[in-house]
Amino acid sequence: EEARWNISPPSYSGLDSFEQLGFGHWRVPEASRIELSLQVAATPPHVSAHILSEANSSNELTRNAEGSFELNRVLRKDWSGRLALKDTDFPPRDAVEHEEFVFSVIPDKPPVVEITEPAKDLEVSSDGQLLMEIFAADDYGVAKAEVIVSHGGKKEATNVFLAPVEKEKTLSHIIDLSEMSLAVGDVVSYHAIITDNKEPEGQQARSEIYFIEILPPEGEEIEGDGGDMAAEQKEIPIRDFINQTKQIIRSTYDALGEEGEERDRRAIAISADALGLKHGMTKVYDENDGKFPSVDGIDLGELLNEATFHIEQTEIFAGDNELEESLEPSEETLRKLVLMYALIRKQQKMKSKGKGKKGDKQEETAEKQEPSEEQDEPSDPAEELKKLGEALEQARDLKERQNELNSKIGRASRNGRKGEPNRELAKEQDEIREDTEGLRDDVYGKSGRLGDVRSFDRAGEEMQDSKGELAKDDPEKAKPHGDLAAEALSEAISEIEGKMSAIAADMLG
Repeated sequence: EEARWNISPPSYSGLDSFEQLGFGHWRVPEASRIELSLQVAATPPHVSAHILSEANSSNELTRNAEGSFELNRVLRKDWSGRLALKDTDFPPRDAVEHEEFVFSVIPDKPPVVEITEPAKDLEVSSDGQLLMEIFAADDYGVAKAEVIVSHGGKKEATNVFLAPVEKEKTLSHIIDLSEMSLAVGDVVSYHAIITDNKEPEGQQARSEIYFIEILPPEGEEIEGDGGDMAAEQKEIPIRDFINQTKQIIRSTYDALGEEGEERDRRAIAISADALGLKHGMTKVYDENDGKFPSVDGIDLGELLNEATFHIEQTEIFAGDNELEESLEPSEETLRKLVLMYALIRKQQKMKSKGKGKKGDKQEETAEKQEPSEEQDEPSDPAEELKKLGEALEQARDLKERQNELNSKIGRASRNGRKGEPNRELAKEQDEIREDTEGLRDDVYGKSGRLGDVRSFDRAGEEMQDSKGELAKDDPEKAKPHGDLAAEALSEAISEIEGKMSAIAADMLG
């Protein structure tokens, strides 16, 4: 007797066919074709052959013209059983069973993809170009690569794949913002989608979603009216609202890839997040009703009101598990908030340079009533500028370290890593947090104003939460906190740059 197994992996795998004799335990690629050729002894002359499976079912083998038994099947999951031979001329005789055979299927895993450059959200002017680099890998081959760019509710897919099909690919693509007719306050999002070479249908993977906020170039002036926003309003946590909206959009894309109960669970969570954001924006609007200024002819209060309306639509759609439909109002919310942030920032720059109109006298009155911040500053502006420059470099270094860590956390989340790798990431996160707190204490020690370190405090809180989730072996939950930490550091950098610009302007004036 001889049992000969011919194993043919799927053609797209690029693996050669091979043979195994007898009965044993073998690992084979998913979708391999298994062909059994069984030769039996000449006596007894009439024999039947069956495969007895673990489920107590029996598959009878067919006999060809040469007298050999044959079995042909494609494996997509593990398969095991025993070969049983029976003398059909004497049915009462027990069948002869051979040793068990086991085929363990090696799954064809989906590809993985990440954007390695710039791998972060950006704030740029409308005429820039963005060079992005993409790394993709698959166990058998990357067959297709697309970059999806979304702006104004429209998505455009660009094929960036370069032959040949390989297990690892590094690809580059340039997003030319000057071709998009962008204006200050616009938002562009982009991500990559990779397809492997599995047949009959390739498996896909999506990278993280990144955002580009179109903000005014440094030094650009803007007309404003409606009074002194800082003096009349409570602080608007606009960056917090923007970050929350970004996270809702990212969570929606993640949920779209799920099915069944998991998709339902995520949709409910997205609806709850949208509801919380709506309440937060409504509260700010009510607290500042009638005090919002108009900048460049745009009422900031009306912008916030419109953003609140759109996020309410997100809440409704997500609550009904209509996730695809919820993306449009979420993106519209983000556009309104980014425009509001751009206008607020431009007005603050204008104010710092003493360019206000009717508000100048009001500012003078307010300065007489309250101590001026400049009274607490060192008498030597050059020395203060130097110290701020040092703090700026440290903040930029912290942001770069956080972005690098966020990339590692993203890879750990997508690859399902557990144990020691996540503990190492938690340790790295804690080191960045400690350095952030050190810089925060230095800045506060020099100015004595809590408002100067609010962004550092927020970054530290998010880092602490990120560390906690990593320590719990859950990089997926850690990633949003890491992203928010990087956003907070970006805000801290912008604040330091604004102070440096104001001091430089005073020195020149």
